[in-house]
Amino acid sequence: MERAYDLALHRYVSALDSEPHPGYLCPCCCGRVHLRPGKVKISHFAHNNGEGTIRCEQYHPGSGTHDHHNESGAGSLLHLQVDDSEWTLHLELTPLTAGETRRSTRSTLTSARIEVHQRGTRPRQIGGTVLWPGTGGNTVDVPPSRHETQVRTSGQWPAGLQPKRWQHTLQGLPTHGVLFVPYRGGSFRRYNWSTPVYWADQLVLVGTEQAEPPQQLDVKPLIPKTTDGTNWSAWMITLPTRATGSVSSWLSQFGIAVEERRSRTRILTPAVEYGPDGTPHFYLGDPLAVIPSKQATAMVAESHATISATQLERRAPTSTTAYAVTAIETGTVYLRTDAKRDIIRFEVVNESSVPMDDFTPVWSVLYGDNRILPFTTHHANSRTTPVKIVSEIHHLRFQATAHHSSGRKDQLQSGSALDVADWLAAHSATAESLTIDAGNLGHVRIELPESPTSHTDEANVEFPARLTWETTYAIAADSASDPTVPHWRVRKQDASPKRRKGPFMLVEW
Repeated sequence: MERAYDLALHRYVSALDSEPHPGYLCPCCCGRVHLRPGKVKISHFAHNNGEGTIRCEQYHPGSGTHDHHNESGAGSLLHLQVDDSEWTLHLELTPLTAGETRRSTRSTLTSARIEVHQRGTRPRQIGGTVLWPGTGGNTVDVPPSRHETQVRTSGQWPAGLQPKRWQHTLQGLPTHGVLFVPYRGGSFRRYNWSTPVYWADQLVLVGTEQAEPPQQLDVKPLIPKTTDGTNWSAWMITLPTRATGSVSSWLSQFGIAVEERRSRTRILTPAVEYGPDGTPHFYLGDPLAVIPSKQATAMVAESHATISATQLERRAPTSTTAYAVTAIETGTVYLRTDAKRDIIRFEVVNESSVPMDDFTPVWSVLYGDNRILPFTTHHANSRTTPVKIVSEIHHLRFQATAHHSSGRKDQLQSGSALDVADWLAAHSATAESLTIDAGNLGHVRIELPESPTSHTDEANVEFPARLTWETTYAIAADSASDPTVPHWRVRKQDASPKRRKGPFMLVEW
């Protein structure tokens, strides 16, 4: 590579104008690089041993060639939900963004159609109105099949929307088995190279009976299904906490190399919505509270051609330091550290025209005498208190998740307010916590009291509301209006447990 980021100078430097020293970072993956002075070839930077990865566009193995991959993973992938012993495959249709909803109405989508084609089944047509955020209809169940599933579009689409965005093909399932790995919200997604897998993770194997996993694994059989003459079995698998040769060998058949679990960089500020591939979106100027990985020694924020980096101070294992990061330009942003595979991709979008001070949540949860707003956590005193969901939007759909102390998660993929209330009542006796999710409209978490079958050591904290980030913004936006400074400002703030009520709250988002 021709340029690298110099931690000593805090800017990009050219290999032609640099001297060897250990403080260079790759501008793409934040890995350590070193200067190779020109002899046979022109001077350039190269990754240190063990730092290069095919996920980095600037990584060139010894052959001089490299693979280019999308950070989010190429193609569309099947998703899988588990509820007790039941399992369901589905594909996700990307909902409209906040900006698109401001430029259109639901009525303009009534003539748009999405078609799902799978050999052996009748084509299904889905009205375009399911793409409106909050409808809960953007997930489409599909039966397990050896054949491809094609998603096409038809009808009249509103001006400004590109139907091609919803056209894709999902691969069929191999009869020898395919693994689904943890995704988000208790769901699973078909494995691809960009999805990290860690020891102690729960996976789901889907295949015929001959695909049964090894006996030395912790396995729970799920209810089988029959599609187009093929009997499909599924197993919930809990990986051991440490690597074993036999399990590693079995996983390698699926192309999976399991990693040791380590802390990763986290953004605590709640996203306003999620993009087509699950990428979180944040408003322009929204302050992001970031806690870097414990293993990281440097952190980089990169937007377009602008890059800003900071050397992370040595941190004691029991202390946590949060950093406030604010963007003043829209577009794709990468937040990277030098810890392996520690990278966050997100989008910065223009803020809604609705003033935040006038914002009123369109739904909430009534839990006894308490009204719980989205993006908050409530600590309950009883497991028998009924849950009621109230909403100003007719036909709003919700996802519900029951978290158990064993790590198992049961989930209701999509239900009405009444369906979710009944489902939560049936799971509250054994769950450790309950989550009600309305997608882009926020979620509520209810922490249940301890029972003989559950235990939790979580602190009594609440998720911060969006309006509590004003102090963070003041820290991050310092000098941001000066065009001579980088577009990114990174500022440090102590966020140790003794300061949980400050602008940075240590919550597991």
